[in-house]
Amino acid sequence: MDSLRDMTAILSGASSGLGAALARQLAKEGCRLALCGRNPDKLRAVTEGLGLAPDRHMAHAFDLTDPPETRRYTNEAL
Repeated sequence: MDSLRDMTAILSGASSGLGAALARQLAKEGCRLALCGRNPDKLRAVTEGLGLAPDRHMAHAFDLTDPPETRRYTNEAL
């Protein structure tokens, strides 16, 4: 597999389960991460556990069924 270093991954459901596991693995691979999930406390815990510099990640807690929030997150991630 080619290196993922410095690629940006946009990942939903990052506050628990498979999404959190993917976030941890992608961080180890050197990706920049744009993370979202519904639970702000869980998302914060996952984000803090990644050990990434502030310029290497963003996290936004919201429900993807909310179109204005989804647009805001997507614009920020891009």
